Amino acid sequence: MFSQRKNRERREAIICSGLVNKLKEAVQSVIQSGGTRDQANCSRSPVLGHSDNTNALCNVLEAVLIHGLRDSFGERMSTFLTDTDRMPVPNFWPVILIESHRDLIEQVGELSFITSEVGRSRAWLRLALNQGQIGSYLAILANDTRTLKEYYKPHSFLRDPEQADIMLCVLQPVSALIFNLATNAAVLNTWTQTPLVLAGLWAPSTDQGGSLDPVLSATDVASTFIAEDSVNVGIPIDDTPLSDKMFDMIVGRTPETSFISQVMESRSAQEESQQTETKENTQGERNEQVYTSEDYDRDVKANKYEEQQTANVQFE
Repeated sequence: MFSQRKNRERREAIICSGLVNKLKEAVQSVIQSGGTRDQANCSRSPVLGHSDNTNALCNVLEAVLIHGLRDSFGERMSTFLTDTDRMPVPNFWPVILIESHRDLIEQVGELSFITSEVGRSRAWLRLALNQGQIGSYLAILANDTRTLKEYYKPHSFLRDPEQADIMLCVLQPVSALIFNLATNAAVLNTWTQTPLVLAGLWAPSTDQGGSLDPVLSATDVASTFIAEDSVNVGIPIDDTPLSDKMFDMIVGRTPETSFISQVMESRSAQEESQQTETKENTQGERNEQVYTSEDYDRDVKANKYEEQQTANVQFE
């Protein structure tokens, strides 16, 4: 048993070291292609949208937040009652609810295509990057020993003070970069492969003859975009996580998935049209009310004048 524990500790140390290296590489890549917030008024200042570099950064940060995360009671029961090889579905949203400002939580709640706690967690991470606050939030979490002890195992990345300090130092330049990452995308509702692999939680299976980077069918992709009128849509938790390639295709608006963007844009246009129509109707009602009020006295005077003229004619 002592040997098993040592092996486990050695394995987790290797994972943590790998996360630090991956984070350094990702930050260096985005720095080389990104502009600073001090240059925000400059037309040539690049804005970091979805790309291989920003996706790599998000993958590593997600892996840091799920490494050593304790399973919820429901997750433990599901694993006990089902296949032990079932894909894990780590969820750090309860941690975010403790550490994050309320206004950022409310922004996540307003994202119409985000329907799961995994999606809220991943969308929150991207919002925090967009607002230049990810380093501050991770610093708060790293210093919150009570929350870390409650939600993370002793071997987790965030509970290692040395690794956490290195992470915060590496992330310092990121707060000065300008991000514009997609946040209201239904593909965020389920995990992609890379964060799970980097955190040592899951490895793609090749037993069934599939590749390490499976591409989902168009039907599967369409099912990740939830209709607005659907209620209590269940998110599958035992399927293969979305491949990085398919995630890039969807978020990157490639021809193969352009129909998804078209649907979302159509819905957005319909909402804007309805809002404009509502405003015009409201303004029309107000104008009608103003007209009636202004003309009321004139109508009364006109009626009295006509009655007086009629009376004069009859008197003559």
